[in-house]
Amino acid sequence: MKHSHIMMLRMLFWALNIVIAGVILLFLYPAFFMFNAHHGNPGSLKTELLMLLLRSVYYGGLIYMLVLLNKTIFRILKGYTYDNLNLHYIRRIGYLLLLTPVPSLLFALLLIAGSETGGGMGVMMFLDGLLNYWPYCLLGLGVLVLAAIYKKGITYKQELELTI
Repeated sequence: MKHSHIMMLRMLFWALNIVIAGVILLFLYPAFFMFNAHHGNPGSLKTELLMLLLRSVYYGGLIYMLVLLNKTIFRILKGYTYDNLNLHYIRRIGYLLLLTPVPSLLFALLLIAGSETGGGMGVMMFLDGLLNYWPYCLLGLGVLVLAAIYKKGITYKQELELTI
């Protein structure tokens, strides 16, 4: 691998470490202030806790995907470019991107089921989950296609090593 490519991968590796730390702090900030400044009614607190749970699922998934991407880059820097573990990480990122709208849809269904008025907010969140999260699903499909191409590259590399 060229020296310039290695330097770019190292910069990406450290940039991802900074982004992961930022996402963790971004999640902790509203969680800390929600418990200090909440003076609403108990029903509102339940909704706030459910929203905090939903937010933690999203941030947890985002952090996990960034960590998997970081592990893949680290393994490539160490010389394990065509490796089955990298393929496993890339596939897992693709599946997580495909599952991105699921927590929002489940939360919306909980709001619809628990509402006495027909679940207006839940219906809006359900439509939001269907209409606004399709780019994540499309990106997940793209990553899975990339994983299939990567698997083909691993197969070619293994065949090449056998012929030598």
